[in-house]
This record gives sequence, C-alpha cells and structure tokens, in this order.
Amino acid sequence: MTLLEKAYEHAPHQAVEWVSAADRAFGSDPSQVAYNLERFSEDSIQFSRPDAYDRLRAEDTPPFGLYGVGLYRSHSRGRFHAAAFVMPELVNLPPTRGLRVASSPIMPIVRFFEASAAGPPPDGLIVVLPPPVNQAAVVQGPIEWGTLGVPVWLGDGRAGILTAGHVAPTVGFVVSINGVRGGTVVFASSRAGHATAEAVADVAAIVLDDKGSNTYGLPPLLGLGNAVELATVRALNTSGTGSAGETVRALLPRFAVDAQGAWAESVIVDAAISIAGDSGSMVVDSEMRILGQIVGGHEGAYSIFQDIDLLLAVSGTKARL
Repeated sequence: MTLLEKAYEHAPHQAVEWVSAADRAFGSDPSQVAYNLERFSEDSIQFSRPDAYDRLRAEDTPPFGLYGVGLYRSHSRGRFHAAAFVMPELVNLPPTRGLRVASSPIMPIVRFFEASAAGPPPDGLIVVLPPPVNQAAVVQGPIEWGTLGVPVWLGDGRAGILTAGHVAPTVGFVVSINGVRGGTVVFASSRAGHATAEAVADVAAIVLDDKGSNTYGLPPLLGLGNAVELATVRALNTSGTGSAGETVRALLPRFAVDAQGAWAESVIVDAAISIAGDSGSMVVDSEMRILGQIVGGHEGAYSIFQDIDLLLAVSGTKARL
C-alpha cells in the first residue's frame, strides 16, 4: 500500500484526495509547475528579494521552491491536514532551522493551486522547511559511505541487506562492512539519472558473503510497521542519534530535492534522527517494527525516510525477520 492509501483511515478523505490530485499534477509536468509558480510569485519575490528569486531558479533546488504536497500532522490535535511543502524563499521568509507552518495565507502559492487541476488545498497549510541533503558521508573524493539497513531475503532466497541507493549506486559494487569485504550490490536505484521530480525509491540490495553475515549484527525485529499509525520513531544508526522517540510529522508521495528524481513515499520526522553517514539506517517504531530507511534530512532539523513497503517492492525482496 502507498502512504496515501494507508492514510485513508487516519486523515480526512478530502485532504487525502487533494494531495493525490495535486501530486499527480506535480509529477506530470514539473517544468510547468515551476513556470506557473514563478509567474504567480514574480511581483512578490523578484523585485523585493532578487537573491531569493535567483535561489528558487537554481538547479540544486526543487521546481521553483516546491518540495511537493502531502499530509502534515498538526501538533495540537495530531490529525493530518493537506499541505504544500516549500523552501523559505518561496514565502519570503529567512532561512529556517526546522519545520514551520506559515502563519498567514501565501497568496502566490494559493493562486497557483487555485489555477491547477487540484484546486486550493482544503486546509490551506503551507509548511516551510530548509533544504534536505543525502545523509551519506564522503570518505575520500567521490566515495561515500552510509549504514546498512533492513535485513532481507533476496528473490533467489539468499540473505541480503538493504541500504540507500545513493551510497551503493552500482550493481556489482563491492561493499565494505566495518573495514572488511561484506557483500556485493545486486540491485540499485537512486535519484541520479531520473527526470526532475520523478518519484524514485532510493534503495540498494546487497547479497552478504560469510564475512558480511558475521560482521553485521542485527537487533530482534518484530515485523513491519505503519508510519501513518504512530507518533514516534527512531533510527538504528551508527551515529548514535535518534535514540529517543521523535514525531512523524508529514507524509509526501514525492519529495523533490533538485533537478534529479524525487524521493518517493517520503516520511518526515520533525527532529533529526540522522546525520551524515546514516543514509540507509533502518527506522523502527517503539515495538521494533520496521518502518523504512533514512535517505536524507537537514542536520539538526529533521530527517526523511522512505516507506518500507516501497523499498521491498522495488528491490524485489522480503523482510528477513
């Protein structure tokens, strides 16, 4: 099931249906989305803040500052609301360190959605957050490292492990685990090489050899969980962050980052449970049920993980419990 399908039991149907329609419009033609947003924002941004205007048009940002649309869980009542997720520059705000709900309607964005096939968001929420980055750490030159995540059975019955695709992007890539050869990448998918805002699973599957199986220890896992149903999560990572429960704050069908593909089926945690080097970390709930894997975030502000159902389906694997 997709995140929106799961959300039908936990969010107003009108909100879920709007997010579904708005996301389809976003994914069908991101360049047109960027053009229309720029057109509606020209008067309020281009002339008052040319630096912000230039930033919104840069290739390392999502289409004119729109990360995507999704469901946002309010602090007060814990229910989900339809929302648009944007960069601070798009709403004339200075850089922010965390998730922030705009306190008044942002007319260029409201006008943009009013003119789209989806219509205006039923709750009118605009969520502002600083730009995310991959949570990989650079070791030397182009070499990045991350963290091993969900234990799986591969399609041929061999034992394997998942991680983020951007840290193991090539089939045949030999993986080092704790300094020794531990396995080989047999499946890889990442945002690189995909069209702007195309929804992508950022995941790699690794077949473990004997040394890898003996080197990487796993805690007891009690099945697959549902990020929509619960309030708190934590990441099992090497950095030691995320030991305390943090709140699941938002669900997005796609999270656009830049001119490459977008993270599909994304869950935002409203405090950082990951840092550089934690890409691929398994995210679990308080009962040690698997929810997904870390792919990105903004250090000290929030983390993003992709839903486990997507990762297993795309990689052709089953959770090894």
